[in-house]
Amino acid sequence: MRFFSAIKILLVLGMVFVGQGFLGAQEAAGRKDCQFARPPQWGERTLSWDGHCQAGRAHGLGVLRAYRKGDETIVFYGRMEQGEMALGVIESRDGYQAGRFSDGTVMPEQPREVIINAFDQASAAARAFSQRLRKADNEVSAAYYLRKSQELARQMD
Repeated sequence: MRFFSAIKILLVLGMVFVGQGFLGAQEAAGRKDCQFARPPQWGERTLSWDGHCQAGRAHGLGVLRAYRKGDETIVFYGRMEQGEMALGVIESRDGYQAGRFSDGTVMPEQPREVIINAFDQASAAARAFSQRLRKADNEVSAAYYLRKSQELARQMD
């Protein structure tokens, strides 16, 4: 019996460390059933993910919006993998940052094909969000994100 109790303790401890470690040093945000890493440079903004979730984490195409009263809204359009921004575009008042991401930051010096793919993924994410908004009878926001999808697609023309 002691042997099985020790195994149970190790399993519980392992789950705690794995649960804390999936986001690395980043703070977790989002709903309990769909968490994601809070990009450190986004500060204390309120974050909202609209996209797919898998195993309790943001995973797949979607839109991550960061709000703060009296400040700009920052938006990530693209693909999340296991709660981490993976490939897409961040839009802020400084313009676009596109490509692959690591720890919530776009990686430096990426090949042109990665940047093109990032804008393609961003456009697809905005278009999918537009479709979900249309199904929810939110025509004004659906039209906005459809235009955003088209704008993102034109960036690499």
